[in-house]
Amino acid sequence: MEETIFNWDDYFWVADVNLESWRKLWNKPIELTFAPEGRDDSPLTSKEKELVQWVLDHEQALLDSFVDAVFKEYPEIKKKYSRWMDEEEIDEYLPEVKNKEELIRLISEPSIKVHQIQGKGAPFIGVQANCTWDDEHALGVLMHGSEVLEIGGADTSFLLWMAERHAKKINT
Repeated sequence: MEETIFNWDDYFWVADVNLESWRKLWNKPIELTFAPEGRDDSPLTSKEKELVQWVLDHEQALLDSFVDAVFKEYPEIKKKYSRWMDEEEIDEYLPEVKNKEELIRLISEPSIKVHQIQGKGAPFIGVQANCTWDDEHALGVLMHGSEVLEIGGADTSFLLWMAERHAKKINT
C-alpha cells in the first residue's frame, strides 16, 4: 500500500485519502487530519503512522459504524433541532428518513480526524461532516476504533480532551 502523504497546513497534518467505500457515497477523496489538537509540526513518527494505517485498513468498518450510529441517533437529532424550526424547515432540513441511503443525502463533506492517542491497539478517531440540520456546528462523531463513543457537533470529532477522557476508561 502506498504511503499517505501528509502536509503541515500551519495547524495540523492533513492528507487527502481515497477511501473506496467513502468515495462511493461522496465521490471524492476524504480529508484526513492527524492530531487535530495538541501536536506540533514535527513529522509523524512510525507509531503515529501506524494509527493512520489502522484507519486506512478499517475504512469500511468506520464508515458502517458512523452511518449506523447517526441513523440510530437521527430521531433524537430531529427532536432536538426541530424545536427551532417551522414545518417547512423541518421538511427541508430534517425530513423523515426511512433508511441509511436517505440519511446519507443529508450529510456532506465528511473528514476524518485521527487523534494521537490509542487504547487497546486502536486509535481514537473523529468523523466530522456537514449536515442539513446544523450548518453552523455540523456533525461530529468520536470513535475508538470502529466503536462509536459520542455523537454531537463537529467539535466532538476533534477535541483531544474528549478522546483522552474515553482513553482513561478504556486503558484502565
